[in-house]
Parts: sequence; C-alpha cells; structure tokens
Amino acid sequence: MPALSDFLRRFRFHAVPGALAAVPIDRTLELERELDPLFSLLERAHEQALAILAAAARDAEASRAEGSSTAASIRSEARAKADSERLAVTASLLEEAARERTEGLGKAHAEAGRIDEVVGQRLPALAERLVGRIVDNWGIAP
Repeated sequence: MPALSDFLRRFRFHAVPGALAAVPIDRTLELERELDPLFSLLERAHEQALAILAAAARDAEASRAEGSSTAASIRSEARAKADSERLAVTASLLEEAARERTEGLGKAHAEAGRIDEVVGQRLPALAERLVGRIVDNWGIAP
C-alpha cells in the first residue's frame, strides 16, 4: 500500500498555475497501482468472511442436529417416565380403592351384625304384637 506522502504528492503543484505540468500520463494505471493493495486486502477479508460464514453455518447445523437429537432423547425419556408414573398412580389408586372397599365391607358387615342383633331383640316382641293384632282382628282364639 502506498505511503500517505505518495498519495498526497499527487495533489501538490509542480509548476506555476496555468498549464498542467506533471500530470501522470496513464491515470488508470496509476489508480490501479494505488488501489491494488487495498483491493487485495479487501478480497482476503471477503474470503475470510465467507469462510467464517461457512464455518458458522456448519456449526449452526451441527448445533441444530445435536439439539434435535437431545430433544428427541428428552421426549422419549419423558414419555417413558410419564408411562411409569401413570402406572404407579393407577396402582396406588387401585390399592386405595381396594382398601376403601375392604373398609366399607367391614363397616357393612358390622352394621348388618348390629341390625341382626337389634332385630333379634325386637322380633319376639313384634311377633307377639302381630299375633295379638291378628287374633284381635280375625277373632281367632289362641
């Protein structure tokens, strides 16, 4: 890349104002020589940027694939865990229902026993009253 002094030298007067004295003959060639190092640097920077973009795209795709694989693994584990939790909850509910059924049957048997006892105590008196009414109503002598 040309030095700043070389760049600024282009704008210095080489003679008394008037007719141009020291103008480069091939201005295009002069500009090319001046800008070639800059364009070379820009081209290398552009190539580096393209390489960085390509590497970033590869990294992003790898991360996306890894993330997708991880998500599938987590989803699979969650489904398996949900199934086992469902089974555990169902078993627990069935155990509780069986326990409540057993308790209910025990209470029902106890109540049936109490009723049988009450009936056993009251039945003779009720039977006697019933027989008494029948005898009274039908006129049957005992």
